[in-house]
Amino acid sequence: MTADDTPQPTEYFGDTVTEEPALRMPDPIIEPIIDFDALGLGPDADATRAGPKLWVPDADTRLRMPARGPYAKGHPVGAVVHFTAGRSEAGDADAERTVAYGKSQGHCYFCISRTGRLYQTAPLSHWGYHAGESHHPGLGDGLSRHLVGIEICNAGLVTPTDKGFEPWWNKPGAATNTYYTAADVRYVTAGANITATGHYHRYTEAQEATLFRLLGWLRANAPAIFETRYVLGHDEIAPKRKTDPGGALSMTMAALRTRLESGPVG
Repeated sequence: MTADDTPQPTEYFGDTVTEEPALRMPDPIIEPIIDFDALGLGPDADATRAGPKLWVPDADTRLRMPARGPYAKGHPVGAVVHFTAGRSEAGDADAERTVAYGKSQGHCYFCISRTGRLYQTAPLSHWGYHAGESHHPGLGDGLSRHLVGIEICNAGLVTPTDKGFEPWWNKPGAATNTYYTAADVRYVTAGANITATGHYHRYTEAQEATLFRLLGWLRANAPAIFETRYVLGHDEIAPKRKTDPGGALSMTMAALRTRLESGPVG
């Protein structure tokens, strides 16, 4: 989850909730937005580019989010796994609304639809905001500058009720309320990277398959730069305020890193 725990504004109780309202606590210096297409860093650049590619070959690259500046090493050194804490049932349409909302907030990240479709919104040479206030012993603070964000469309933590498991945006008695079945959720207790005990909306098999492929590709794309140890959950780099991915992912982040380190994933 890339938003903080600020109370939700009224407009977010409608049918188009795609991401929990955001105050990502960006770094104090706000860099200008980079127009990377104008700089020749769009998807076509990879055809003649030497070294690490800027765009994942099977990603949907039609949508754009604001990059802020170049990564120090020309490529992210790792990644942060998030969930959106928003609607995902409409599949690609909800993912595209998530990107549109994130763009309006000045954020930038990969996005994975409930169908497993991958959206890449900026080149891998440039970073954008997604992690907010964050820290890692090996990287310091302000991790958006070092790690690429991967948003996975998902409701996040849900609450059990007699009608099913409900997300945060439901309103008492509203006809548009969403409820998930027991098959849609996973109950986990706090431990490892998981900061909150409770029921989590599960990532789909398609989403996890895309996540594994993406991480494997990022490592293969820049093996001297991208490090498995820096594939982190948002709950690992901001544990006092974040719960993603928590139990939405079918394994702990440590297990994911072990899987990635052992060879090709996907």
